Amino acid sequence: MIYVRTPIFYTSLLIVFVIFSIKELTTTKKLTSYTKWNNCIQDGISLWKNSTDFLDHISNLTASCKVHLNLNIVELNNSKFHVFPVLKNSTVPVHLTVGVSENIEGEGELKTKSPGTLIFGTSPRPVNDFRKIGNQYPVAIGMDSGIVNLIMESFQNSTENYNETLIENPVIQLDIIYFLKNVLKRNFYSSIWFNTFFNDLPNLLLSNGPFEKNGIAVCQINFQVDEMATAKQILMDTVYDKRYTVLMDQAGDYTNMFFVNFDNIKCKQELGIDTYQLS
Repeated sequence: MIYVRTPIFYTSLLIVFVIFSIKELTTTKKLTSYTKWNNCIQDGISLWKNSTDFLDHISNLTASCKVHLNLNIVELNNSKFHVFPVLKNSTVPVHLTVGVSENIEGEGELKTKSPGTLIFGTSPRPVNDFRKIGNQYPVAIGMDSGIVNLIMESFQNSTENYNETLIENPVIQLDIIYFLKNVLKRNFYSSIWFNTFFNDLPNLLLSNGPFEKNGIAVCQINFQVDEMATAKQILMDTVYDKRYTVLMDQAGDYTNMFFVNFDNIKCKQELGIDTYQLS
Protein backbone atom coordinates (compact mmCIF):
# COMPACT_ATOMS: atom_id res chain seq x y z
CA MET A 1 0.00 0.00 0.00
CA ILE A 2 1.32 3.43 -0.93
CA TYR A 3 0.92 6.30 1.55
CA VAL A 4 0.78 9.84 0.27
CA ARG A 5 1.94 12.51 2.70
CA THR A 6 -0.36 15.45 2.20
CA PRO A 7 0.47 19.10 2.89
CA ILE A 8 -1.55 18.75 6.10
CA PHE A 9 0.95 16.12 7.31
CA TYR A 10 3.94 18.39 6.77
CA THR A 11 2.09 21.33 8.28
CA SER A 12 1.44 19.27 11.42
CA LEU A 13 5.13 18.38 11.68
CA LEU A 14 6.08 22.03 11.34
CA ILE A 15 3.64 23.04 14.09
CA VAL A 16 5.03 20.39 16.45
CA PHE A 17 8.61 21.53 15.72
CA VAL A 18 7.74 25.17 16.38
CA ILE A 19 6.01 24.31 19.67
CA PHE A 20 9.03 22.36 20.97
CA SER A 21 11.42 25.10 19.81
CA ILE A 22 9.46 27.78 21.65
CA LYS A 23 9.31 25.63 24.78
CA GLU A 24 13.08 25.11 24.70
CA LEU A 25 13.77 28.82 24.26
CA THR A 26 11.41 29.94 27.01
CA THR A 27 12.41 27.32 29.59
CA THR A 28 14.56 28.87 32.33
CA LYS A 29 17.68 26.81 32.82
CA LYS A 30 18.82 26.77 36.42
CA LEU A 31 22.48 27.69 36.59
CA THR A 32 24.67 25.92 39.11
CA SER A 33 26.17 27.89 41.96
CA TYR A 34 29.61 27.37 40.48
CA THR A 35 28.58 28.70 37.05
CA LYS A 36 27.18 31.86 38.64
CA TRP A 37 30.35 32.34 40.69
CA ASN A 38 32.67 31.67 37.75
CA ASN A 39 30.81 34.14 35.53
CA CYS A 40 30.98 36.77 38.28
CA ILE A 41 34.73 36.27 38.78
CA GLN A 42 35.58 36.29 35.08
CA ASP A 43 33.56 39.46 34.50
CA GLY A 44 35.44 41.17 37.32
CA ILE A 45 38.87 39.90 36.31
CA SER A 46 38.48 41.09 32.73
CA LEU A 47 38.25 44.68 33.95
CA TRP A 48 41.59 44.84 35.70
CA LYS A 49 43.58 41.62 35.30
CA ASN A 50 46.61 43.59 34.08
CA SER A 51 46.39 46.17 36.83
CA THR A 52 49.22 46.55 39.33
CA ASP A 53 46.66 46.81 42.14
CA PHE A 54 45.29 43.35 41.35
CA LEU A 55 45.45 42.06 44.93
CA ASP A 56 43.78 45.19 46.29
CA HIS A 57 40.73 44.49 44.15
CA ILE A 58 40.63 40.69 44.25
CA SER A 59 39.53 40.56 47.88
CA ASN A 60 36.51 42.72 47.11
CA LEU A 61 35.71 40.76 43.96
CA THR A 62 35.83 37.30 45.54
CA ALA A 63 33.92 38.60 48.56
CA SER A 64 31.13 39.98 46.36
CA CYS A 65 30.98 36.90 44.11
CA LYS A 66 30.81 34.42 46.99
CA VAL A 67 27.12 35.29 47.46
CA HIS A 68 26.43 33.04 44.45
CA LEU A 69 27.89 30.04 46.26
CA ASN A 70 25.14 29.91 48.88
CA LEU A 71 27.63 28.63 51.45
CA ASN A 72 28.07 29.65 55.07
CA ILE A 73 31.77 30.51 54.91
CA VAL A 74 33.08 31.47 58.35
CA GLU A 75 36.45 32.92 59.30
CA LEU A 76 38.14 31.07 62.14
CA ASN A 77 41.11 32.20 64.19
CA ASN A 78 44.52 32.46 62.53
CA SER A 79 42.99 33.73 59.25
CA LYS A 80 41.43 30.41 58.24
CA PHE A 81 38.17 30.12 56.30
CA HIS A 82 35.88 27.13 56.69
CA VAL A 83 32.51 25.68 55.70
CA PHE A 84 31.14 23.29 58.29
CA PRO A 85 29.60 20.10 56.84
CA VAL A 86 25.81 19.96 56.68
CA LEU A 87 25.51 16.26 55.88
CA LYS A 88 23.89 14.47 58.81
CA ASN A 89 24.99 10.86 58.54
CA SER A 90 27.79 8.55 59.60
CA THR A 91 30.43 10.46 57.62
CA VAL A 92 33.19 11.73 59.93
CA PRO A 93 34.88 14.97 58.77
CA VAL A 94 38.67 14.65 58.48
CA HIS A 95 40.95 17.70 58.81
CA LEU A 96 44.71 18.04 58.29
CA THR A 97 47.00 20.96 59.14
CA VAL A 98 50.31 20.84 57.27
CA GLY A 99 52.89 22.75 59.31
CA VAL A 100 51.29 23.06 62.75
CA SER A 101 52.25 26.38 64.33
CA GLU A 102 52.29 27.53 67.93
CA ASN A 103 49.00 29.29 67.22
CA ILE A 104 46.41 26.52 67.04
CA GLU A 105 43.39 28.64 67.91
CA GLY A 106 41.89 27.94 64.49
CA GLU A 107 42.13 24.18 64.98
CA GLY A 108 40.75 24.55 68.50
CA GLU A 109 37.77 26.50 67.22
CA LEU A 110 37.21 23.90 64.50
CA LYS A 111 37.18 21.11 67.09
CA THR A 112 34.83 23.05 69.38
CA LYS A 113 32.28 23.78 66.67
CA SER A 114 32.58 20.32 65.08
CA PRO A 115 33.56 17.92 67.90
CA GLY A 116 33.28 14.85 65.69
CA THR A 117 36.00 16.02 63.31
CA LEU A 118 39.17 13.92 63.20
CA ILE A 119 42.12 16.33 63.29
CA PHE A 120 45.64 15.51 62.15
CA GLY A 121 48.71 17.72 61.93
CA THR A 122 52.31 17.64 60.75
CA SER A 123 55.34 19.53 62.05
CA PRO A 124 58.97 18.56 62.75
CA ARG A 125 58.63 20.48 66.00
CA PRO A 126 56.20 19.04 68.58
CA VAL A 127 53.35 21.32 69.60
CA ASN A 128 52.09 19.96 72.91
CA ASP A 129 48.77 21.82 72.87
CA PHE A 130 47.90 20.31 69.48
CA ARG A 131 47.83 16.84 71.02
CA LYS A 132 44.80 17.88 73.06
CA ILE A 133 42.70 18.15 69.91
CA GLY A 134 44.37 15.84 67.40
CA ASN A 135 47.28 13.64 66.34
CA GLN A 136 50.55 15.25 65.25
CA TYR A 137 53.16 13.60 63.02
CA PRO A 138 56.77 14.84 63.46
CA VAL A 139 57.55 15.27 59.77
CA ALA A 140 57.70 17.98 57.12
CA ILE A 141 55.52 17.66 54.02
CA GLY A 142 56.55 18.33 50.42
CA MET A 143 56.43 16.84 46.94
CA ASP A 144 59.27 14.38 47.63
CA SER A 145 60.37 12.16 50.51
CA GLY A 146 63.82 12.40 52.06
CA ILE A 147 65.95 14.40 54.48
CA VAL A 148 65.74 18.16 54.02
CA ASN A 149 67.30 21.10 55.82
CA LEU A 150 64.58 23.22 57.37
CA ILE A 151 65.10 26.67 58.87
CA MET A 152 63.38 26.75 62.25
CA GLU A 153 63.00 29.33 65.00
CA SER A 154 64.86 28.73 68.23
CA PHE A 155 63.75 30.50 71.41
CA GLN A 156 65.76 31.21 74.54
CA ASN A 157 63.89 32.61 77.49
CA SER A 158 65.49 33.49 80.78
CA THR A 159 64.97 35.95 83.58
CA GLU A 160 67.47 38.25 81.92
CA ASN A 161 66.52 38.21 78.25
CA TYR A 162 64.43 36.64 75.52
CA ASN A 163 66.14 35.73 72.26
CA GLU A 164 64.84 34.34 69.00
CA THR A 165 67.25 32.87 66.46
CA LEU A 166 66.93 30.94 63.22
CA ILE A 167 68.71 27.61 62.93
CA GLU A 168 68.90 25.06 60.13
CA ASN A 169 67.99 21.51 61.08
CA PRO A 170 67.83 18.32 59.01
CA VAL A 171 64.31 16.86 59.22
CA ILE A 172 62.35 14.02 57.65
CA GLN A 173 60.12 15.11 54.78
CA LEU A 174 57.36 12.91 53.35
CA ASP A 175 55.78 13.19 49.93
CA ILE A 176 52.29 14.59 50.44
CA ILE A 177 50.60 11.90 48.34
CA TYR A 178 52.39 9.15 50.25
CA PHE A 179 51.46 10.76 53.58
CA LEU A 180 47.77 11.13 52.72
CA LYS A 181 47.33 7.66 51.26
CA ASN A 182 49.84 5.50 53.14
CA VAL A 183 50.26 7.15 56.54
CA LEU A 184 46.80 8.56 57.20
CA LYS A 185 45.36 5.91 54.85
CA ARG A 186 42.59 8.12 53.52
CA ASN A 187 41.54 9.37 50.10
CA PHE A 188 38.86 11.86 51.20
CA TYR A 189 39.54 14.95 53.32
CA SER A 190 37.04 17.54 54.44
CA SER A 191 39.70 20.23 54.83
CA ILE A 192 43.45 20.79 54.65
CA TRP A 193 45.22 23.90 55.95
CA PHE A 194 48.72 24.58 54.65
CA ASN A 195 50.80 26.75 56.97
CA THR A 196 53.80 26.08 54.74
CA PHE A 197 53.96 26.79 51.02
CA PHE A 198 55.90 24.94 48.34
CA ASN A 199 55.97 25.80 44.65
CA ASP A 200 54.08 22.74 43.40
CA LEU A 201 51.26 23.14 45.92
CA PRO A 202 48.78 24.89 43.55
CA ASN A 203 49.26 22.20 40.90
CA LEU A 204 47.83 19.62 43.29
CA LEU A 205 44.35 21.02 42.72
CA LEU A 206 44.24 21.21 38.94
CA SER A 207 42.66 18.67 36.59
CA ASN A 208 44.98 15.69 36.07
CA GLY A 209 47.11 16.95 38.95
CA PRO A 210 48.62 14.72 41.66
CA PHE A 211 45.44 14.69 43.78
CA GLU A 212 43.16 13.65 40.92
CA LYS A 213 45.61 11.10 39.49
CA ASN A 214 45.88 9.43 42.90
CA GLY A 215 42.16 9.46 43.65
CA ILE A 216 42.45 12.02 46.47
CA ALA A 217 39.58 14.44 47.07
CA VAL A 218 39.84 17.52 49.30
CA CYS A 219 36.73 19.62 49.89
CA GLN A 220 38.37 22.75 51.34
CA ILE A 221 41.91 24.09 51.28
CA ASN A 222 43.56 27.09 52.95
CA PHE A 223 47.03 28.36 52.16
CA GLN A 224 49.00 31.61 52.04
CA VAL A 225 50.99 33.22 49.23
CA ASP A 226 53.49 36.06 49.68
CA GLU A 227 53.98 37.03 46.01
CA MET A 228 51.40 38.88 43.93
CA ALA A 229 52.39 37.20 40.67
CA THR A 230 52.01 33.76 42.23
CA ALA A 231 48.61 34.57 43.75
CA LYS A 232 47.40 35.98 40.44
CA GLN A 233 48.53 32.92 38.47
CA ILE A 234 46.92 30.53 40.96
CA LEU A 235 43.64 32.41 40.73
CA MET A 236 43.60 32.45 36.94
CA ASP A 237 44.52 28.76 36.68
CA THR A 238 41.82 27.79 39.17
CA VAL A 239 39.11 29.87 37.51
CA TYR A 240 39.82 28.41 34.07
CA ASP A 241 40.11 24.88 35.49
CA LYS A 242 36.48 25.19 36.68
CA ARG A 243 36.66 22.83 39.65
CA TYR A 244 37.33 24.96 42.74
CA THR A 245 36.04 28.32 43.86
CA VAL A 246 38.49 30.78 45.41
CA LEU A 247 38.16 33.34 48.17
CA MET A 248 41.13 35.68 48.66
CA ASP A 249 41.92 38.02 51.52
CA GLN A 250 44.90 40.23 52.31
CA ALA A 251 46.53 39.67 55.70
CA GLY A 252 49.60 41.85 56.06
CA ASP A 253 52.26 40.72 53.61
CA TYR A 254 50.37 37.54 52.77
CA THR A 255 47.37 36.65 50.64
CA ASN A 256 45.09 34.05 52.16
CA MET A 257 43.58 31.76 49.54
CA PHE A 258 40.59 29.55 50.35
CA PHE A 259 39.41 26.90 47.90
CA VAL A 260 36.15 24.92 47.88
CA ASN A 261 35.72 21.82 45.73
CA PHE A 262 32.63 22.16 43.52
CA ASP A 263 33.58 19.21 41.32
CA ASN A 264 33.58 16.21 43.67
CA ILE A 265 30.12 14.75 44.31
CA LYS A 266 30.94 13.65 47.86
CA CYS A 267 32.20 17.14 48.72
CA LYS A 268 29.03 18.67 47.29
CA GLN A 269 26.92 16.34 49.41
CA GLU A 270 28.93 17.06 52.56
CA LEU A 271 28.71 20.84 52.12
CA GLY A 272 25.16 20.95 50.71
CA ILE A 273 26.22 22.35 47.33
CA ASP A 274 23.52 22.40 44.61
CA THR A 275 21.52 19.75 46.46
CA TYR A 276 18.68 20.02 43.94
CA GLN A 277 20.97 18.35 41.39
CA LEU A 278 22.04 15.46 43.61
CA SER A 279 20.10 12.22 43.59
